[in-house]
This record gives sequence, C-alpha cells and structure tokens, in this order.
Amino acid sequence: MKALVKTKSEPGLCLRDEPVPMIGPNDVLIRVKKTGICGTDLHIFRWDEWARRTVPVPMVVDHEFAGEIVDLGSAVQGLACGQRVTGRRPCNRNARSRRSQRTLSPCRATNKGWASTSRAHLLNT
Repeated sequence: MKALVKTKSEPGLCLRDEPVPMIGPNDVLIRVKKTGICGTDLHIFRWDEWARRTVPVPMVVDHEFAGEIVDLGSAVQGLACGQRVTGRRPCNRNARSRRSQRTLSPCRATNKGWASTSRAHLLNT
C-alpha cells in the first residue's frame, strides 16, 4: 500500500510502499478514504525543533482520517466490516496520549491517515 512516511531525521516526507498491517484479535483494519493535514503534520514535514525531539523515525504520518472497516480481529464485537470510522480518538493508556500528544501514542494505528490502510486497536475505534 502507498503511505507518506517520515523516513529520515530531516525536512520532508517520502511516498513509499509499505506492507498492509496485520491485525490482532482486538484490532480492526481500516481502509482510509479521506485524510486531513494538521499542524502536527506540518511540524513533521518541516522537521522543526519540536519534531526533532518528539517524533520517532521512521513513522507513517497523520492521525486525522476517516475510512471504513475492512477486517475485524477475532475478539472484536459491536463493529462490522463496511462501518465508517475516524482515526482521531486517543487511547489515554500512556503518558503521551494523556498529555494530548495523541498522534505519537504507541497505542494508535500502526499506519495512519497518510496510508491507504490503517490498523487501530479496538479501544481507539
């Protein structure tokens, strides 16, 4: 799948092929339909001081997207393939998420809005 990735600790992003993420029993696979650009994305693209000290590299960027569920983990209940979802909610299970650095939460989708497919944990959908 195509994804915009921060591949190096320098300004810019790279469009490259990435593997479709595997889902676990509590995950859903989301086909991204629409995405937005926010201030965090601009910091990462410009590679300013904040981004240099905060963003892990490599990383598929963006966290504001909408799409539809295309696959469900075996333990997922109450959701269905074809259901529309967004990718903005925090997990609140780690310090970064609780400090409103939700984009960088390790519990967030492994591939984000600038990828054609994203995996999200059930607590984030």
